[in-house]
Amino acid sequence: MSEPVMDREVRAPDLSPNPPCASAPVRPRVVGVDDFALRRGHRYGTILIDMTTRRPIDMLTDRSTESLTAWLRDRPGIEIICRDRAGVYAEAATTAAPHAIQVADRWHLWKNLGDAVERTVARHRRHLTAVPDPDDAPARPDISEIAAALPHGPVEPHLRADRTAVRTRERYAQVHTLLAQGHSLRRIGRELGLARGTIRRFARAASPDELGSGTKLVACR
Repeated sequence: MSEPVMDREVRAPDLSPNPPCASAPVRPRVVGVDDFALRRGHRYGTILIDMTTRRPIDMLTDRSTESLTAWLRDRPGIEIICRDRAGVYAEAATTAAPHAIQVADRWHLWKNLGDAVERTVARHRRHLTAVPDPDDAPARPDISEIAAALPHGPVEPHLRADRTAVRTRERYAQVHTLLAQGHSLRRIGRELGLARGTIRRFARAASPDELGSGTKLVACR
């Protein structure tokens, strides 16, 4: 876009439903300042934006400290200046609007952050490891094949290894050992701390498997 065209666009009248009076000076509270290329690499200008309305309000033909300083001095009351990190704009804002808060705009914050991350990555590149190629990763076992190899249905009582099954087999062995030694059910109950009914069921069972998974070892009182 040429300079005359951009100047015409920036200074075009406000066509909003309730435009401000044409004779009233524009006195924004929050101003955005940035440069633009009139001729890339050779000549740059400065554009001023009212950050409240998000509309451009003026354009300077260069990006010098002197031009922006003069523009700001003609507009007292500016409270916030949103700018890039260029020293030219910082000096002008400090000189002409010392009480205004200077903030970095969002685009330049992200740009500066991205540049800093890129420099950091380049500086420590030798410490970074390459991401492995997914095609070279070892194949994971098929879960369906693992499930198919597992036994299905109820587990045989003598194959169970849970705490209840193990305890039942141990109690069964203790009860029948004491019975073989001639002890009565009452005495066995006292020694093992179990109720007589529990001892009787252990004594009558031909094997631990007959006691089932739901056997409860009731302590005698």
